[in-house]
Amino acid sequence: MRKNIILFFLLLLLQLSCKEKDNETISITIDITKAQEISKFEHSFQTISIDTSKLALQGVVYSIMFLNDNIAIHTPNRLSLFDSSGIYFRDIGRLGMAYNEYLQLSSVFYENNVFNLFDSDVQRILKFNVNGDFIESKTFDQNNEYGAHKITTFFDNYIALIKYRSRFVETPTLGLFDKSLTLKETMGNIRTSGLSLHHVFSRYQSEMLFWNMFDYNIYSLNRDFETKSKYYINFGKHSIPKSVCSNDRDGNKTMEYFQKNITDVIVSVQYVIEQDSYLSFTFSMDKSCFLAIFDKMTGKTKVYDLKLSEDFTFYPFVSMYKDNYVFCGIDMLNPSSNLEIIMIKQDVL
Repeated sequence: MRKNIILFFLLLLLQLSCKEKDNETISITIDITKAQEISKFEHSFQTISIDTSKLALQGVVYSIMFLNDNIAIHTPNRLSLFDSSGIYFRDIGRLGMAYNEYLQLSSVFYENNVFNLFDSDVQRILKFNVNGDFIESKTFDQNNEYGAHKITTFFDNYIALIKYRSRFVETPTLGLFDKSLTLKETMGNIRTSGLSLHHVFSRYQSEMLFWNMFDYNIYSLNRDFETKSKYYINFGKHSIPKSVCSNDRDGNKTMEYFQKNITDVIVSVQYVIEQDSYLSFTFSMDKSCFLAIFDKMTGKTKVYDLKLSEDFTFYPFVSMYKDNYVFCGIDMLNPSSNLEIIMIKQDVL
């Protein structure tokens, strides 16, 4: 029965991906056929090769933070510090069951010169200084009916992806917590939540941006915890057609279409950066990753294929450091290679 309920929510999300955008939503059209090869700009790249002699990073990159002359990289169950040339020198925290260790490093954020490491397994935030010294921990009330999965700062509060627990199903939504980790408010709207709510947040001015899988909207959440669809990404023929899921109450036609066209359908945007002049985001289709840059002043969009060679694989990750787009990737055919951080000036693209 649990599997049937989970499948029901997943099918519901697939239906929601076909819904019309709101009247105030800005529509952005993506034409993948006009994507430029990012390799054409390789002469403008600044590359940092992460040291492999002392530490080999493995798995996906969740975040990269530039802190003065240091680089902090969050990978599965690890937060590692490197100098500006990519030489490893320290981990922050470590895996374990002690009071200052974590079992599942779900989120990392940096606030007031302190690293905050969220352990979703035991529901607590561990605080460390840049020297790796443990400062304190904060724990969620585990008697509550929810469990936090991802968390970050939201003005004077925290915002978290939370899962309400029941006998048969966990239904994620967004929760607002004060600094003592007391729940203040939840979104509680299935239209902008569900089993596939994305695990990444992005801040712009007085808003927090978030997005769902199987959904082509980018939502904004203001400091009053009010949400709206701010952008709608039209991927054209690479979107799940509205004709497929309209009146598809049980979701069978939508799921069947997705399974048959899995290499040609874009699931969702993946990383989003909004600035005063641009909205930038990455997305993937089959084995290819793309970067889209929407000019908010002109309404024009540029698309780049994140591909250097047949062997070098970009992760869909993108961030900003000063005026540079920050990407990361790895040479998949070289077993001794490790992560490379690639930066390119924004005005070059």
